[in-house]
Amino acid sequence: FEIGAELRSSIDQAIDAYETEKMISRRNQKSTDKDQPHVVSVVDVFHLLTKDGRCKFVRKVLTCLDDPNNELELLALRDKIEDDIQQLNTITDSLTENESLILVTSIVCRWVLRFRLGSSFSLSLRSRPWLRHLSFDAVLTYITWDAVPFLEKRDMYVMASSSLMMILFGAEVQSLCSGIPAFLSSQLRSCQYMQYLLPRRNRGKAIERLLIDLTHAHRKAQKKEQSNKTTPLDLSPIQGFCRLLLGSTSASCSIPFSSIRNLARRLKAPLIKTMDGISNDEMKLLKIRLDNASSSDEIESCSGYRDWSPETDVAVANAISNDRDELGKRCAFVGWESNDNDSRPETTRSLNVEELALEMYHSARLPNTNDKNSSSNVPKGNWEGWHNEGGHLRKLFRLLFLQTILEFASVDDPTIFLSPYQHSPHDLHVGFQKVESDNHDRITFSLIHGFYERRRDGVETFLSKLSHQTDQSMCDLVYDSVKARWDSHANDESRMKDVNLLGDVAELRTLSMIAAGLGGRALSSMFRALAFDYRHYSGGLPDLLLARARYHQTCTSGDNEDTQFVDLGEWIGEAFCKDYVEEENLNRSIRMLADKDDDFLGCSKNVDSGQNKFSSKKKRQKISVLPTFPSKLELVHHEKQAVVDCMF
Repeated sequence: FEIGAELRSSIDQAIDAYETEKMISRRNQKSTDKDQPHVVSVVDVFHLLTKDGRCKFVRKVLTCLDDPNNELELLALRDKIEDDIQQLNTITDSLTENESLILVTSIVCRWVLRFRLGSSFSLSLRSRPWLRHLSFDAVLTYITWDAVPFLEKRDMYVMASSSLMMILFGAEVQSLCSGIPAFLSSQLRSCQYMQYLLPRRNRGKAIERLLIDLTHAHRKAQKKEQSNKTTPLDLSPIQGFCRLLLGSTSASCSIPFSSIRNLARRLKAPLIKTMDGISNDEMKLLKIRLDNASSSDEIESCSGYRDWSPETDVAVANAISNDRDELGKRCAFVGWESNDNDSRPETTRSLNVEELALEMYHSARLPNTNDKNSSSNVPKGNWEGWHNEGGHLRKLFRLLFLQTILEFASVDDPTIFLSPYQHSPHDLHVGFQKVESDNHDRITFSLIHGFYERRRDGVETFLSKLSHQTDQSMCDLVYDSVKARWDSHANDESRMKDVNLLGDVAELRTLSMIAAGLGGRALSSMFRALAFDYRHYSGGLPDLLLARARYHQTCTSGDNEDTQFVDLGEWIGEAFCKDYVEEENLNRSIRMLADKDDDFLGCSKNVDSGQNKFSSKKKRQKISVLPTFPSKLELVHHEKQAVVDCMF
């Protein structure tokens, strides 16, 4: 464990130094001041850049095993490492010291991981997969994964493919030939233990990269073999391997369905036809739609890829700048000027695409007037919203779902909660997944003990009750959940230490309104997806959340459209009140919008392997005064029934 922690720290520093060098180089190209140093030095803790250092490191790892004096295994492992490192010398452009350290370390980690696959240490994760980040094998896996982009930048696609095959299936790729897809197909079930070391989201990304790298390597190999340059390249072996990968990963549910879509897109056929006869638990359980065609003839006539597409609104806007050198950057748009009657924060800067959409919906420019699904009886505009990457939904998941499920189901393993400061159980980040095993006669699957699988009965019972709740009962559930946590503290001093509680109290009525607007049925579907794989589905769903409140139509007959909307400042207060808006307008010029992933349970949603250099997480402001606990939100305003609409 100590070796793994030191190794992880060393590679993180090397990656940070490499990125810093690139940033300095770009600045020097644009600036006349060339005095900034180009090299950021990092200490090679284990001396892996030298042959003796690599040999000593491998010997040090072997001393942790049962047979530390096996010189034959040591020599064989050292020779394989040195053979791969010799390939780095074929790179035409010189490697920086940090880049060399990253690549050499990844090669050492990959072969040490290959050696450890048969170790008895690997058996512990099968019973406790939520402890993978504390295992040495997971450290080796993540370091190998982190180095793949560096290999791809140097056009070393065979070695990148070999690294990906190792962390995915425990296999390796030495070269490419005409029969390589058949060889790779035989390795798909070579080591089921590798499925415990990476979460589903990372496995999906790794498989997508594997197919890309194999395609590049296959093209390079074919170009060398073919004398006639006009002959089209044969990519059918790669497509055949892609089809096998899709069937295997779908059946085991080892990658998210979004990655399965990306694999199916390579086969250039409608998704519903590709998935015909292929079983996938995620698709069934979450009721994922494959197509929205009105007839089977429409699907049969399609010659390319297609899948289900949601109904969207369309607006035309010109970006502020569209220079060619800014390709890939986010678009910025000119914001509207605030008027005297607008109680929202002033827009004194450019807008991103989410903020532009919010302006469109608030001003009734969207939805489109010719939308056949829009009801003429429902007024448009007056939408308020939040671009917080699903922050409110994650809070509702924590308040309504997680607290109830943890109380309903007893914790049967002491490692689920290792610290009293945890906001969530460790197994929340273990998604639903099955491990494939070959019993000679037939292929069987065993379930990985993740959050959903361990609490499946309790989860489904709770979600079934939640789906039948009324809008007012949803408000009551949010209030009761926060109030129960408030009352669980002995005094105000204890409450002041509960940072999550203070944040929940500060926007209790807003959360109640959102819960009522989404409704029990929609929230139950969202919560099921989060319980199925929190690590995957919590990343940015929904990206932009819109809400508004209006009086029930029977109460406003004959009124004009402006009087049909509820003033959220009067009804909700909190961030909608006039005082808060004025304070926001005052501080807007000195405050930057940060990535609000502070309510992501367990760890930052942007970090998979310990790297946090580019996290823009904003530091919490310390609350010095205990807020007054607000009253329960009633769906009545000015003695009229209020209806909450939500859209995302």
